[in-house]
Amino acid sequence: MAKKAVKVLILVASLIVPLGAGAVDPWAEPLENIYWGDLHVHTSYSVDAFIGGMSPGRYADEAGMYAAYCSRLDFYSVTDHAEMLTDTNYWPESIRAAQHFSDLGAQNLDENGDPSIVAFPGWEWTRSAVYGHKNVILKDDDPARLPPTPIRFTPGVEGFPALLNKMKFYSERGGALSLKGLLTVPTGFIYGYRMGSRKDLEFVAPTPRDLFDKLRKYCTQNGSGCEALVIPHGNAWGMAPAMNTDWDIQLNPQDHDPAIQRLIETYSKHGNSEEYSYFPPQWHYFQGGAEASAEQCTQQVEPGKIMSYAQKFQGADNTLTELKPGCTRQCSEPTSSFTPCCWRAGEIVRERCIAPDSEFCCHQIELARAALKPFPEGLTLEQKNQLKPEFRAKPDQTVSTDWGDCNQCRDCWQPAVNYRNNGSVQKALANAYFDENGKPLYYRFGFIASTDTHSAWPGSVKENKRMIEPATGMVARTNQYFSDEYPGWERVDNFLNPGGLAAILAPRRRRDDLWNSLEDRNVYSTSGARIQVWARASIGDKVVRMGSETLSSKNPTFFIKANGAFVEDDTCPYDDEPIISRHFSKKEFARVCMSQCYRITDERTRIARIEVVKVLQPLNREEAKMANLERSAENPRGLIMDPYDTAQLGDEQIEWSWTDPEFVNEPPGRSVAYYFRVIQAPTPGYNCRPIALLESGKTCNLHDPPDARIEAQTNPQNGAQPKPLLDIPDPCYSVKSLPQSYCQERAWTSPFYVIRK
Repeated sequence: MAKKAVKVLILVASLIVPLGAGAVDPWAEPLENIYWGDLHVHTSYSVDAFIGGMSPGRYADEAGMYAAYCSRLDFYSVTDHAEMLTDTNYWPESIRAAQHFSDLGAQNLDENGDPSIVAFPGWEWTRSAVYGHKNVILKDDDPARLPPTPIRFTPGVEGFPALLNKMKFYSERGGALSLKGLLTVPTGFIYGYRMGSRKDLEFVAPTPRDLFDKLRKYCTQNGSGCEALVIPHGNAWGMAPAMNTDWDIQLNPQDHDPAIQRLIETYSKHGNSEEYSYFPPQWHYFQGGAEASAEQCTQQVEPGKIMSYAQKFQGADNTLTELKPGCTRQCSEPTSSFTPCCWRAGEIVRERCIAPDSEFCCHQIELARAALKPFPEGLTLEQKNQLKPEFRAKPDQTVSTDWGDCNQCRDCWQPAVNYRNNGSVQKALANAYFDENGKPLYYRFGFIASTDTHSAWPGSVKENKRMIEPATGMVARTNQYFSDEYPGWERVDNFLNPGGLAAILAPRRRRDDLWNSLEDRNVYSTSGARIQVWARASIGDKVVRMGSETLSSKNPTFFIKANGAFVEDDTCPYDDEPIISRHFSKKEFARVCMSQCYRITDERTRIARIEVVKVLQPLNREEAKMANLERSAENPRGLIMDPYDTAQLGDEQIEWSWTDPEFVNEPPGRSVAYYFRVIQAPTPGYNCRPIALLESGKTCNLHDPPDARIEAQTNPQNGAQPKPLLDIPDPCYSVKSLPQSYCQERAWTSPFYVIRK
């Protein structure tokens, strides 16, 4: 989908800028090596993975094996939910596995004497509403240097198991719970209730300030040499009402520590969380006949008992929202980029009426928009006769395709489901906190991407349906019980994808070097393809790398070298892969790697274009609070310019440079974040165009054809001729005859933060 047509006009042609006499050569220093990894990995220790059936029997050891031998990463971190790692065995086991694979890497050095793989311990702090989830990555794997237990949002997961205990829905045998004989979960999931962790509040951190305080106390300032980084993960996806990240609330000296929280996740299996696309709220509120704010007209109430337990289980705030007495709400009209689901509810009614303009139908449309449900008050037999015959039996019943692309970002690239524009990375960059003296505090993030795998598959970005984890959609759909604001939950399947990767630019594949680059933000993210990118900037008489913060009184010039990713081979024959046959039997290869591996051809994918994104960081409180941050002809003061400029390319390897002629026009003190999307030519993949799929009236069916049938055809291990994925009919995969169904894989450089001197 083309990026917003109403965006800023192209300001300057993209040029190769020649180096003038005496200019600093940006490439005088050798190119860094690029190392690939995944810093967001879940195993069966995470309760959502286990109960969802995503990773039976897959724990930290399987994750290490997958990273080392299947996806062949340079680094990774297992980040199970902290609330599940409080068990006396889980956290030590996670550390032990990290040590084991780092030791394994140190025993298998490359030609430079570097370890073949480095594992970082970690966990995920799983607070949802307002603050969002955050991954905590620790540099060292020595338990003497690490916190004794993960710092977590709640004492432990006691929600569903405790409820089941009270309702006697399970029997406990052999250290496991059998839920009505349908599902078995380890009793470790009730440790929060039974093993005393509910009383141990020392390592509980309900807010970011508590998390940072305890990280300083038990890590960075405890004298052990412990070092940590906090990485907010994809915050724009709304797979549950609880996922409502508010960057405004947590940008203050207590809830944001720029020394620790230095990176952010732009992309994962949930989709893209990078872009800010302005669309109005779903509802307009009115009080006493005048329009009012949501804060004036809504209040939080305690949910029922079962929903309360469900929300605790999800890490959500234990509240629901309802209208205050004397207030009403009205559905917002659709825009080119967003259709509210309340509006779509009315359109479903219109499509079912014989006479859409009749008084009956117009009334039902208004009722549907107000209730976010077709025919919410029921219909008499006489009224049903005013509907088309096929809808008379169950007029209010809907399926996912009825809801189309409502509540989705229609002009974002591979957006996350139920897109939260205020949770996007661009929204964070366009934010500011001002102290009593007017001094600003900004988010200065470097960019990484991850898989967010829940099957212990670090770097599982090979285009295979199995990597999308079909059970994720099943788990997500349970959230429909939380709210009626998110109808058509099956649509979440359209938005899942194999995930992304983090790239570190460093001189060596050693723990210290990798960590230093993470801290320096000399990193970038990709949507999964291993696109090689080096980016530097000439600022006056000095050259800086991406992620840097610098002053300048002159227009900055940026330089990029990039190589398209090697085209991957869909097959991985066991007998042709020595690293596989050396470490796995054929049966183990099928179990751990799903008979797949990172295997490339000699061909690279062409780089189609580079897009420049420019974000002005607010100079004052007025700018920070503007409702629409997106610059356009109608909103010329917007802070986010995307794309600010575009260069059309077409080679497998490119060298490109660009100067912003407008920087010097900014007022002194203005901080500008520049970053670059390096975008490849279209290639087939999974769920590349979720909005287009919804608009066609289809949803991705993650179970048809089943994974085993796809695997047997595309990657046979019996000597049979492999079949290309494009030749297997699959609603989730690109269609050979429809190039618009292809992906355009991309890399996002970390921003350069340039302050007008």
